Amino acid sequence: MDYISVNFFSQSLKMKTTFNVCLPSKITRELSPIILLHGMGDDENSWLQNSLLPQYLAKKQLALIMPRADLSYYQDTPFGNNYFNYVSMELLQKCRQLFPLQKDRQYTYIAGISMGGYGALKVALNHPDSFAKCYTLSPNVDLLKSWRTHPDRDAWFSALFDSPELFSRSSNDLFSLVSHWDDAAPKPAIYIACGQADPFYDDCLRFYKNFKKQHFPGSQDISSPQGHNWIFWNEQLKKVFEDAASLSL
Repeated sequence: MDYISVNFFSQSLKMKTTFNVCLPSKITRELSPIILLHGMGDDENSWLQNSLLPQYLAKKQLALIMPRADLSYYQDTPFGNNYFNYVSMELLQKCRQLFPLQKDRQYTYIAGISMGGYGALKVALNHPDSFAKCYTLSPNVDLLKSWRTHPDRDAWFSALFDSPELFSRSSNDLFSLVSHWDDAAPKPAIYIACGQADPFYDDCLRFYKNFKKQHFPGSQDISSPQGHNWIFWNEQLKKVFEDAASLSL
């Protein structure tokens, strides 16, 4: 596996930023890109620090793209740091300029953990023409619930999303996005996994039932007794990359 760190000036963020890329040592064709979105408190380096990416990526024609998004919840902020635009469009455009990546939606994927799981779903549901599948691990799918139950985060959420009233039924509301889907748009496949000891477990069950009710393709894995931790995410990442590689044959 080859590891590359790219630092560049992002037009979306209006500042320099860094993203990491992992590529197979032997490239035999155009690689299927998977954007990996980190969780709260992590950054673009957390994947290599906490997971077994070299082992998981071995002999797979996949390109893993790991951006930094700080505590943005992958949202375009009122301060001009447009993280959603960066992750959903600019990042992939930049990577396709630099690396031999597939350009077809069919072979383009996005994944994330926790806050990044929310971000991956938001990107895939708002840009269904760009992503064929979304892999979301322990995602915080119900931000309105988090907003209500964590008053200490009100200033943070308000800075990002303004108010619960404006958040509800907006492009940030995952339940609303699925429930009010435009049937003319393609539906990305969704894989959702959450451990039984995870605080987001019940919310993930509700979201899975919601997107299956709307006939989205996808599956869930809720069998693990694990909680919100890298033990569970490492178990899942191996499955994610094996599945993405099988879709890219």
